Amino acid sequence: MKTPRKPLVLTPSRRTFLQGLGLAGVGVSCAHSKNDRSPGGGAGGGANPGDAGSNDGGRPYSPRQFNVVWIMSDEHNPYAAGYAGDPYIRTPAIDSIAAAGTVFTAGYCQDPICVPSRQSFHSGRMASNIKAGNYESLGTYFSRVGYTSAWYGKQHWETLVNDFHDLGEDPTRVVKARFKDAGIEYPKGDDRLVEHAHTIDWSIELNEETVVTEQSVAFLEAHKNDTTPFFLGVSYVRPHFPFTVQPAYASQYLDMPLPTVLPGMYDDLSAAMKSDFAKYGMGNLTETDLKKCRGVYYGMIDCVDEQVGLVLQKLDELGLREKTIVIYVADHGEMMGQHGIWYKNNYFEGAARVPFIVSMPSSAGTFAKTSDAPVGLIDLFPTLCEACGLAPPDSLEGKRLVPILTGADDGASRVVVSENKRGGEPSRMIRTSDFKYCYYQNGFEQLYKVKSEDRDVEAVNLAADTGYASVKADLKAAALLSWNPDGLSDSDD
Repeated sequence: MKTPRKPLVLTPSRRTFLQGLGLAGVGVSCAHSKNDRSPGGGAGGGANPGDAGSNDGGRPYSPRQFNVVWIMSDEHNPYAAGYAGDPYIRTPAIDSIAAAGTVFTAGYCQDPICVPSRQSFHSGRMASNIKAGNYESLGTYFSRVGYTSAWYGKQHWETLVNDFHDLGEDPTRVVKARFKDAGIEYPKGDDRLVEHAHTIDWSIELNEETVVTEQSVAFLEAHKNDTTPFFLGVSYVRPHFPFTVQPAYASQYLDMPLPTVLPGMYDDLSAAMKSDFAKYGMGNLTETDLKKCRGVYYGMIDCVDEQVGLVLQKLDELGLREKTIVIYVADHGEMMGQHGIWYKNNYFEGAARVPFIVSMPSSAGTFAKTSDAPVGLIDLFPTLCEACGLAPPDSLEGKRLVPILTGADDGASRVVVSENKRGGEPSRMIRTSDFKYCYYQNGFEQLYKVKSEDRDVEAVNLAADTGYASVKADLKAAALLSWNPDGLSDSDD
């Protein structure tokens, strides 16, 4: 096993709970006024772009019609990256985006499951608030305002109208044809079970990630001399289960230490997660099962990172980086054995929080390196609009991040929400600078003191602690404000 790299030291700044809530009764980060919809609006931090100096006195921010390259993976645990301080994982490409950009250490998905999360950030609305005709999606919007738009790889936004100019050929179809041409039977029967994690013996050319990269690199090459800007989505399916990858990626990770599972953690699971715990036999997993699956999962991230590096290499080779905003996120996380569970559909940090990096061109100004402000994927749509000097759609529910990027606002007064429906059980989470509260309609509650760099942050559920009764009451009121649980769909993917 390779020598662990030195962990990144994060230095968060925090305010008190009441400041984090903006005093009890404030709306969540997905609710803003129409005054925040112009590039110079004020809800995210107050300052107009032209007035917002950098966090260290550098060049002021100047919006322009930059290209956008939105790179994402599926089910990427927020801790499993070199820039996040993981001592084992090898993610040099993603780390390079972090080094050149702003790392949001408290970035959350709006539903810890594939489809509603993707519907949310593509529409700029909470998934429970999406109805036909009440949104304009990323693809439709950027195509309408004159961008050449493409999205390659996993879509999974289902019925959402999302009119990118090009979606490429389905990577699964391409890979199946390559298997046939190679005289190899296409794999069948892989499932999500942890104990079935394994390495695979075919070449990386038969990975769907390779196809997505090929399509993305070809797009960049085709549009390198365009006078109009482009929006490129690069969407990888790994490290989503089934847990499979080539040995070259996984072998160095197969003997990593397992996460600590503390007594009482099972009792702190929601009813839906206890059901999943039994359904997928999580209590029967052996140490061998756990180490192998975690090693394969890390290998899947390593595989994705290699493909990300090829896209970044082409971007640099063509001289496009200084004209391009680069984003790296995931639709949700993966518990990978933390808290004694696997998969998603819960609000623990491993599942609801995501890698969240925004890298602006250096020519646009000087930007913060890290932020521990509570933010959501839903905030990226309005942020890209402002960063590109575009008027956002009126339908957006997210809040712009540019004031945080420039250092004009520390974001400590922000809150972010997430929601989910699992096993017929609607629930909602709210995260402030200091606390995370989770509400379930069956009466179960979770309350945690939160520090995003602390991997054991959710060891103690404070919901029954009378010393935090007023905190819990204020957070519950804020979490349920304008919530539409009937708009949630139960999903198992």
